[in-house]
Amino acid sequence: DDNLCLQSSGQTTEDIHITNCAFTSVCAGIRIGLKSIGDIQNVVISNCTMHGIYREGIKIECTEGGVICDILIENVTMRNVRRPLYFLLNQRFEPDDLGSSVELTAMPKVGKIERIRVSGITAVDEACMSEKQYRFTDDIMGEPKFNGIRVDAAKDHAIRDLILRDVFYHSIGGVKASEIPTEYPEQTENYWPDWSRCAFVYIRRVDGLTLDHVVCDCENEDERVPFLIEECSHVSALEDMIQQAEAAVAQDENDKNDESGVLPFTTKREFGNWHWNKEDACQFAKKRYTMASVWFEPGKVYSTNGLEDALAWFQTQ
Repeated sequence: DDNLCLQSSGQTTEDIHITNCAFTSVCAGIRIGLKSIGDIQNVVISNCTMHGIYREGIKIECTEGGVICDILIENVTMRNVRRPLYFLLNQRFEPDDLGSSVELTAMPKVGKIERIRVSGITAVDEACMSEKQYRFTDDIMGEPKFNGIRVDAAKDHAIRDLILRDVFYHSIGGVKASEIPTEYPEQTENYWPDWSRCAFVYIRRVDGLTLDHVVCDCENEDERVPFLIEECSHVSALEDMIQQAEAAVAQDENDKNDESGVLPFTTKREFGNWHWNKEDACQFAKKRYTMASVWFEPGKVYSTNGLEDALAWFQTQ
C-alpha cells in the first residue's frame, strides 16, 4: 500500500519533516490525509526520490472533515510515477466498508485544504508506463489514461491558496480521445473516475491558484487536451511572464533600437554586431513565456500553446 501516511483520528498531526527519503510502491509514495477527522498541518516534504509508483507520488486527501494546511513540498524527483501530484477535498462516508474511519458515525462536514506550496518537481515516465500495472491478478492500479497532476474539490468548498512552481512533467501519453468519457463527474470516490480528462494537468475549484514554470510534454502523441483549469478564482498562471511577453509584442517600431534594457530579454551586453530588435523580441517572448520550452520538438501537443492562445485562455479564466 502507501509507503508513508500522515493521518489524524482527532488530535492534530503537526510539525512533520520528511526529507532525504526514497520511495517505491504499488500504491502511493506519500499520502497526507484520507483519515482527516482532526487537523494535519505544518508538514515539509523535501529532497526525496520516487521510483516505480503505480498510483500517486504525493497525494493530499481531506475527505473526513478536518483541515489540512501549511504544506511545503520541494525538490522531489519522480521516475515512473503514474500521478505525480493528486489533491482532493470532498466527503467520504462508507459505514459498511473498510474505507471509512471507525470513529465516524455520520457524514462529516467538508473540511479544508489551504496553503499548499509545491516547487521543484521533476517527473519522468519511461517506456514501461505504456503498460497497465496490477497489484493483484485483476486489480488495475495504474494505466496511461489514469495519469496526470490532478486537483479537485467538492462544489462550494474550494481548495485555497495552491502554488505549483518549477514543475517538469514528461508523461508517457498515448491516450486516445475515444478512451475518455465526454462527461466528467463529481469526484465522490477517491479512486474514481479512473481516467483523466487532460494529458498533463487538471485543476478544478481552487481559490488562489498560482502556476509558474509548469512545463509538460509527452513521449507518445496524446489526443486529450494538455490542461484544464475549471471553476477557479484568483488565478495567477504565469501572469508576470505573460505581461512581459505582451510588452514585447506591443513594442513600437520606433523603439526597436532602444537598448535601455527595460524588457527582460533586452541586453546591455555586446555580442559582436548584434543588437536586439522587435522581431527577435517577439519570437523570444512567444517561445519563452508559454508552457512550452524552446528546445521542444515542433508538432507535438505541447507546441500548440503559442502566446496568442495563452493570452486568450488566461483572459477567459
